[in-house]
Amino acid sequence: MRQSETAETARQFWQSAGLTEPFPRTLERAVTWALPVSIVRIKQLTVASMHLWLAARGFAETSGDARSLRGSLFAHRGVGIIFVDESDPAAEQRFSIGHETAHFILDYFKPRREAYRLLGATAGREVLDGIRAATPAERLAGVLRGVRIAPYTDLTLRGTSIDDTPGAIINSEIRADLLALELLAPWSGVVEAAKRLGGRGCQADHNSVQTLLETRFGLPSRIAVGYARRLAGSARAGQTFSEWLG
Repeated sequence: MRQSETAETARQFWQSAGLTEPFPRTLERAVTWALPVSIVRIKQLTVASMHLWLAARGFAETSGDARSLRGSLFAHRGVGIIFVDESDPAAEQRFSIGHETAHFILDYFKPRREAYRLLGATAGREVLDGIRAATPAERLAGVLRGVRIAPYTDLTLRGTSIDDTPGAIINSEIRADLLALELLAPWSGVVEAAKRLGGRGCQADHNSVQTLLETRFGLPSRIAVGYARRLAGSARAGQTFSEWLG
């Protein structure tokens, strides 16, 4: 997903939410305004506690999986529930909401909307919500390719090694992270704010940008340090980071 596409997706989200104030913006409120999504906080969130919450409301079977989660998304029949670990610091919760919101938009909401467009709203809802099976013609047309008919779940596990993660999942997680960053700290806004920081050398500017991302845009440190490196890596050859910032 190109930067321009990511920026446009984020712009459409904020437009749907009706929020235009300067960043940082209140993402949690915007999510519930712009999307059919609810946010649930659970202390010491695990796969098991998420499934227990869902099972109590008739959405899923219980599970004894004790793996710890930063956040999770459960989506079915056009609506989503984002789970967040209430024990995490506010900045971590904020990014978890951004990450799972990005998954809902990119991996669930947009594919369903495209299928609705191709099948028609009534037929699309019947097929995607499991009311009836897709006809051979509908499957042959390929309109259901990549669209979730069964409930969709994303789990953001703690301490997961990339070496143990399939490539398709890694790509999906990267796309979600990039959109989450654009929602919380848009590239153009960060660059403009960084230009006003000054600083003598690349390292000094890098540290200042990281601090900016944490204090003004509310990113957790582990995310801010990587975003600051990405800015530095985008500098043109032969320039220091401060020269690239202007």
